[in-house]
Amino acid sequence: MVSARRFRQAFIHQWNEDLEHDRQALRDAYRKAPDRTAYMLGKKQEDFPETFFDRLTKRLGQKAIRERQNLDIVYYKTKARNISHEERIRPARMNVIIEHETGKEVQEEMWKVLMWRASLKVLVFYDWSDNERKNNPEKEQWLRNKLDKLFEMGRQVDKLWPEADKAAYLFLVGRSPKRSDLPVWGYRCVQDGCWPEQPGELIPLNQ
Repeated sequence: MVSARRFRQAFIHQWNEDLEHDRQALRDAYRKAPDRTAYMLGKKQEDFPETFFDRLTKRLGQKAIRERQNLDIVYYKTKARNISHEERIRPARMNVIIEHETGKEVQEEMWKVLMWRASLKVLVFYDWSDNERKNNPEKEQWLRNKLDKLFEMGRQVDKLWPEADKAAYLFLVGRSPKRSDLPVWGYRCVQDGCWPEQPGELIPLNQ
């Protein structure tokens, strides 16, 4: 089982390792959204072994499927040891669902993780940079408004279609000082269907 705490700790450890290994390559990957996606997920499935999330998956000791049912990444458990490849790619249970979004319509990804069952659901996305938020009230409030929306979606779905086993939701949010700079990561977490009315401020991921 991968808990939200274990996942976020592994995430920041892998990020720091990548940063130490080749800071310039990481900076280059974060200059444009398509490069960011390629670094995190790969442009196509055969690129997956080279990505950040592949290294994170290995760190966590998990089995992963890419682009299953339009989900970015799924950690899964198989039915039994001696099964065919065709059965293996139909997991018996999804343990973790991961969605990575570089745009601002994060609620589209939220709908996906809400509709699928897993013990842990992870949504990785990005706030406006500090210099873009400065003197721009709409961008300054964007993250707070977005989290309000995502939490409201969680409350509504939990009310109308409650899950028998409550999932944990982990929101990992990157924010850069400047648009082309590397992000600093923060998080919010929801456990056992307890969606607070006010999501609150991001917690630095190193805590």
